[in-house]
Amino acid sequence: MAQVSLIAQGLPIINLQGVAVSDGEIIVPTLDDRLLRVSQNGDVTTLANVSRYGIPFGIVEKNGNFLITVSGEEIGDRLLRVTKSGFFFTVADLEPVCGSFGGPFGVAAGNDFAIVAIATDISNSQGCLIRVQHSRVSIFADTGSFGVPFTVIATQDGFIAGCETGQLLRVSLDGIVTPFLNLADAGFGIPFNLIQVGASLVITSNTGNLLQLDPDRNISVIADFRALGFGIPSGVAAWDNGYIVTTNAGNLLQVTTNIL
Repeated sequence: MAQVSLIAQGLPIINLQGVAVSDGEIIVPTLDDRLLRVSQNGDVTTLANVSRYGIPFGIVEKNGNFLITVSGEEIGDRLLRVTKSGFFFTVADLEPVCGSFGGPFGVAAGNDFAIVAIATDISNSQGCLIRVQHSRVSIFADTGSFGVPFTVIATQDGFIAGCETGQLLRVSLDGIVTPFLNLADAGFGIPFNLIQVGASLVITSNTGNLLQLDPDRNISVIADFRALGFGIPSGVAAWDNGYIVTTNAGNLLQVTTNIL
């Protein structure tokens, strides 16, 4: 049983934007080119405005800072590093990979590199995972047969990506792709964001659900946000005894799972 409570509302959030938590604060990428810092009691301030580059999507904490993917039309697509003080700089220019019809979405942090989920042509469902190491960009894994990858996380032995077809992929450290479950075929739609909690995956889906996938590939619904009137979930992060979730209706939610 899960309890859903509202932390903040009216935030400009769109699908595929992630969320991160750090030192008791919540960092939310928004449609108006900002990273918001939100306290647990709902106080909202601006951590950084990245409008010179575009709209922030993926976010992951790395060594006390944040890696952010930014999609822009004029300057191009970037991977940024943002400090907890709000300073930011370009880690890598992703425009040569994204091209004119693509953009970056999720980002995962490896030991000394980052993996970014890229749409190379979103209208034709073409995409890949790229590796960014010391500002150098290279193709890490081709996900073309599974559509555009929306989200990616690091695991102990590689990465897990979620694609627009509903497919979840395991990707080894040498870039070998192995599909292991199609959420859409199972009736649970398309994964927007995911995290690993223990041996399970927690996934936001375009069906409106926050899902848990256990090691035996059993899927359960933690919360149905659309039924609760909160919209479609986008970003998810672990938080205390549950999760922080953002939705496309502009809500920042706390989901408490271990209720007695």
